[in-house]
Amino acid sequence: MTARPVTPLWIFTAPGIPIIKGKFDQCAGSRWAGSPVIRDKNRPGRAFLYIGWIRQSSEEMRVMSKSTRTKAVARYVAAPLGILLSGVLVLFASQAAFSAQTSTQSNTWSTGTINLTNDHEGQAVFAVDKLAPNTGESQEVVVKYTGDYPSDIRMFATSPVEPTGALARNITLNIQRGTGTGASFTADQNARWTGTLAEFDAIGAYANGVLGYQTPGSVDKTFRISYNFAPTGDTSGLMGQHTGVTFTWAAETIAAS
Repeated sequence: MTARPVTPLWIFTAPGIPIIKGKFDQCAGSRWAGSPVIRDKNRPGRAFLYIGWIRQSSEEMRVMSKSTRTKAVARYVAAPLGILLSGVLVLFASQAAFSAQTSTQSNTWSTGTINLTNDHEGQAVFAVDKLAPNTGESQEVVVKYTGDYPSDIRMFATSPVEPTGALARNITLNIQRGTGTGASFTADQNARWTGTLAEFDAIGAYANGVLGYQTPGSVDKTFRISYNFAPTGDTSGLMGQHTGVTFTWAAETIAAS
């Protein structure tokens, strides 16, 4: 008789108790996968449940021997177990790898400082009351720069009082930049500004400052400032007038080239 294979399914001899898993054929007296034939002569007509359908059997039942079942279990367990062991070996191999590294010392960043002062801070250079025509005066202001950077220093006006009034237009300023003071004063070359107080009042920011100079480091500069009040023509409109200004210097660092 020609054997007809049956789909591999679980067999149960009682509800919930699996016995074997494998292929069975319907040819009496044959063997499957080398396992011995077990004849079920004492229970003819016993119903064996294949998942999905029921088969009535009064013939011989072929089952796998205990050793065959063990081989089947080993076959299904071997692959996952091998994968697990391989992962463990790779993990330990990774942990045991050689390594090396190198570092610099700690890197830090800090900034320097600049400072600008003058010897009249908090004081007026001129404080003239009852200004009379054809009078004038001269004073010196020493500006001191200290700093860690090359800088550009300029002079300009701040806080003007009545900058466009008649009095401001009739006071003339003469400012020289140099070194030393008093009899030791030496004017720098091409470092003079002359104009009316009204004109100086219009120089109201560092960007258009005058008598600028650049220094690579700490330096002192003297500014000799003179004024002269010599109105002409009808001076009646100058009586009882008031004007003023603050002399200011500022330093800005020079961008590195």
